[in-house]
Amino acid sequence: MRFLQRSSTEARPPGLIVAPRALFLVENLRTGRGARTSDTAAKHRRCCALKHLDFKWAVELNRYSLELIGLWPKMEETTREKLMANVRVFLLIIMVTFVCVIPCIHSLIRVWGDLMSMTDNLQFTLPLVSMIMKLVIMWSKRAALAPILSMIAKDWLRLKTDEERKIMIRCARIPRMIIICGFVIMFASFILLFILPCLGITMRYITNVTDPGKPLPLQTYYLYDTDKSPYFELTFLAQGVTLMISAMGYSAIDSLFGLLVFHVCGQLENLKGRLTDEKDPNFDRVLADAVTDHVRLIRCVKVIESTFTLMLLGLFLYFGTLFSLYGFLLVTLFMKLKKKQLSDFVWAVELHRLGLELIGLWPNCKTDETAKKGHGSDIRMGLAFITVILASGVPLIWALLRVWGDMVLMIDNLRITLPLIVVSIKFVIMRWKRTVLLSIVNMMAEDWTTLKLATERDVMIKRARTARLLVIFGYVIMMLAFVMLIILPCFGIQIRHLTNLTDRNKPLPLQTYYFYDTDQSPQFELTFFAQVITISLAGIIYTSVDAFLGLVILHICGQLENFRRRVINLVSCKDFNNALSNSVVTHLRLIRFADNIEDTFTLMMLGLLSYFGIVFCLCGFLLLTVVTDKKVSNAGLPQACYMAVAALILLSHTFLYCGAGELIIQHLLKTSAGYISFLLAKRS
Repeated sequence: MRFLQRSSTEARPPGLIVAPRALFLVENLRTGRGARTSDTAAKHRRCCALKHLDFKWAVELNRYSLELIGLWPKMEETTREKLMANVRVFLLIIMVTFVCVIPCIHSLIRVWGDLMSMTDNLQFTLPLVSMIMKLVIMWSKRAALAPILSMIAKDWLRLKTDEERKIMIRCARIPRMIIICGFVIMFASFILLFILPCLGITMRYITNVTDPGKPLPLQTYYLYDTDKSPYFELTFLAQGVTLMISAMGYSAIDSLFGLLVFHVCGQLENLKGRLTDEKDPNFDRVLADAVTDHVRLIRCVKVIESTFTLMLLGLFLYFGTLFSLYGFLLVTLFMKLKKKQLSDFVWAVELHRLGLELIGLWPNCKTDETAKKGHGSDIRMGLAFITVILASGVPLIWALLRVWGDMVLMIDNLRITLPLIVVSIKFVIMRWKRTVLLSIVNMMAEDWTTLKLATERDVMIKRARTARLLVIFGYVIMMLAFVMLIILPCFGIQIRHLTNLTDRNKPLPLQTYYFYDTDQSPQFELTFFAQVITISLAGIIYTSVDAFLGLVILHICGQLENFRRRVINLVSCKDFNNALSNSVVTHLRLIRFADNIEDTFTLMMLGLLSYFGIVFCLCGFLLLTVVTDKKVSNAGLPQACYMAVAALILLSHTFLYCGAGELIIQHLLKTSAGYISFLLAKRS
């Protein structure tokens, strides 16, 4: 104000007095300019913050991974930061070399000549050697890559059009998806290598030479005895930590290559757009900037090529070697399986056994090697039951109590809760009757392995094929239900009735209530994943148990048909008394077989019929509500489709239980007719 008054006083001629209103107008003019300047500065700060967030979003996953192992290139870093990064890289190289690579190579020398053991060794040794090579190359090229990442940061922070920003975001989204997929695959590999062996399921080729005692995740040989405690636990932990960090570095280095390449592609696309833009009148300036950017991108490409060429060479050698070994191994296994000709019994029960073994309910035969391997099936059984009950069963019942009185919401809850209760009942009964089921499986194995006529074998193959088709059909239907419950809601197609009471913001696949806030992250993702596992386990239990019933029913029907034919042919037997005695023994054995089946599945049938009656009435009421009620008509088609699939599953399983008894009665009548034919022929 003083400056304005002084300036105005100095500018006017002597004797001229400025009016107060004029001074007021001048002051307002200056204040308006200052406000516009502050608004422009605020917009500039917001724009810079947005650009910084874009850059951080584009590189954050790669940055976190590479900073953890000390390989993230930085233009400006203190001596301490540089020292700590070098120490982390050096420690990782030492860990990979001495914990995994050298013991793996030592073990490879010991098993040299055994192709199976060599392949089992090389499938881990080659990736680890490739990982060390990548670490060394990235460590040596970190200073060369730092200017490229600085260039990427400048590209994100400089002024650009909305179209150029969209292109850069699109190109940055692809390497983000690549690194996420890489981490998911590495996590799945970690589960296969470390978690499943703790449950008795190993992914390796185990021999007395490579693993005389307790098997480790990798085929290694150490100077000390790894079977003793705590050496085994420490070695197991060391291998786990080393492989986990190595896998992270393996994925992060390759995804960094993708980040650099896709960023250069985006910049080239933006460069092409600026050259073809006819709206800019200053073409000479645009051309000069384009030439400068082009030269800059060419230098960037040269640095990328010099860094990753050696990695590509090593990857090709590693891929070619491992691909050849796997191909030879698959051909060898195929020839062995073809020569061995797996027994008909294994073929008949393999699909049923796969589902029941996964949840620990398959009754192991006396000749099974798995019966000698600890309590892996009991652990799987307990984990499956606890997951089904605690992850979804209790929250479903809790949600049912909260919506009690609202018929539509109760039906929406009960159509999931009731099947889950039936699944729990089936699970408990199958575990309770495990000894009886073992006798059934042993009798089936005995029937398949005994000598029999070609016609009898054909009858058994025919029945087993029908049982295989039933279990395949059951899994297909369950997969369809899984898609409708899990996959379709991810695309906004809900098959549930959503309200503010049951689903506030983020709807889950099941109508459940938890004591924590499921709308927050990562609680929502973890709960969603837990419900996916629960639905998968429930579908496997529901289908596998009923498919096993179909298997044993069809097997006994085949045995009754073969028995009827033997009874009819008794007349032509030379040793009549011995043949009749064998027939009586076989008949008594089949009666015991049928008694065991009835003893196991009667309670299941009672629960299924009760469940069928309740759900049939509820689904009928809900179907009428969906068709007539305007409040829920928006989701009518998906809900109707899901109810149709649920009704198909329920009807097929109920038909299996009801039709099983009728099928056995039909074959018993045929067997009785065979007895009558035999007696009439004997009398004549």
